[in-house]
Amino acid sequence: MKTYNLLLGVGAIVFVWASTNALATTLDVSGSGASGVINVSKIFHIDLDESSGTGVFTPFVRIQAHGNDPLDQEGYNTDGTLRFDTQPPINFSHSLLLNEIPVVKFGGISFLEFALDMGEAGNDTSEDHFLDLTDGQFFLASTGNLSPDTFTSGVLDGLGSHVYRLDSNADNKIILGDLTSGNGRMDYLWYIPAASFVGDPNTTFVYFYSSYKRAGDGFDEWGTCKDKDTGDPVPCAGRAGVPIDPVPTPEPSSIILLGSGLLALARATRKKRD
Repeated sequence: MKTYNLLLGVGAIVFVWASTNALATTLDVSGSGASGVINVSKIFHIDLDESSGTGVFTPFVRIQAHGNDPLDQEGYNTDGTLRFDTQPPINFSHSLLLNEIPVVKFGGISFLEFALDMGEAGNDTSEDHFLDLTDGQFFLASTGNLSPDTFTSGVLDGLGSHVYRLDSNADNKIILGDLTSGNGRMDYLWYIPAASFVGDPNTTFVYFYSSYKRAGDGFDEWGTCKDKDTGDPVPCAGRAGVPIDPVPTPEPSSIILLGSGLLALARATRKKRD
């Protein structure tokens, strides 16, 4: 009986492990122009012919492990103590408000846009250009200086409300590729469903924890796109050729006034005839 129960227990563990791993998805978007969907998020490899340092890209977390590559690395943005492989200075790793993140729509559904500037060496024929994104976790909080360094069931503790995780349904992975060989240009746009990001956009802070394998000794930066003149969040999707929903063009006030004038004139003419 004991042997039978033991076999049942082992069988149950194997079944759970196999069921979980059967759901796991590896999405390879390392090639030029590649894109895909994974766990309700969308990611696009872009070839935007502009520097990420021209004022249109604002980094909020810089991650860089040190040692002999390939390396494992991880980190998240905060105004508090920088944890894991998150690197200073503060203008590259810092808090992020919800109102600083561009919003786009795919099929009428809103997504938040995050941009990645990779710093991997090599080129599209070299093993060095690959980077595996093994997890991405997003949190909302009322303060921007939280700095935990412990996990529970794989989720980072103490960063407020947990709203999205790449690995929420399985041990997922996204294979990335740096085709521009180093920093200076945006490589990817990652879109996360906006429905769970609920809060006052002016006072709600967004934390983004990410982990990687096969990292080189360069740094990788996540940031947001903005208008270089006003500083307002503006998606890079349109310029990068990402197929988002078209943004409605407001009707010019002059056309509205003209239409109102013609309508009034028509009414006056009709009244005069009557």
